[in-house]
Amino acid sequence: MELELERLAQIDDQGFDPDEAALIDRLVGGVPADVEAAPFDALWAHAQVFLSACLTVAVADGRYSVEQARHVSILANRLGWSAFQLSALEGQMLTALEEVGWSRMTVADWTD
Repeated sequence: MELELERLAQIDDQGFDPDEAALIDRLVGGVPADVEAAPFDALWAHAQVFLSACLTVAVADGRYSVEQARHVSILANRLGWSAFQLSALEGQMLTALEEVGWSRMTVADWTD
């Protein structure tokens, strides 16, 4: 999961943003280096959680690029998700993330 999230974070040609790296670390926790990564197919049973994490990382820099959207779509397809299912999840996740962002804003954010 971590490898796919890191790949997704770098797909937009903006480099590996420190905020994205911190978010990925927070999402997957500290996985010891000697733990062997599970095959991609192991994510099948956890597709919704994984794709939600992908969407969270993809928009961490404030943009959801076409390249990132394509990559998430490819991952979703590999996990048996339809375009309709992914679109519904994108809508849910982007709305939820926007609400969290608004809730964390303070007066100082508006007075610069």
